[in-house]
Amino acid sequence: MIRRSILIWTLIVLPSAAHAASDCWTIQDPDQRAYCRAVATNSAGQCVAISDFGLRQTCYARLGKTPSNCNTLSSSWEREECKRLAESGKK
Repeated sequence: MIRRSILIWTLIVLPSAAHAASDCWTIQDPDQRAYCRAVATNSAGQCVAISDFGLRQTCYARLGKTPSNCNTLSSSWEREECKRLAESGKK
């Protein structure tokens, strides 16, 4: 019974996540593409592929890994935007 439940979950969840992530491949900017994949798959592990420090911290904050990452940003605008996105990711 457990195997059947896992199979059903896999057939339902993985294709929808794969489809969401596949839309990200059309984004030209590599950092924005990696951010899109991370958010689409809800995977903070994808944030590592982002080279822009601010966007990477925003990615971690949005996906709930460490919201305090926003405080490491030097620009007050980036800090506030990071916090806003982190809050929107929690909803």
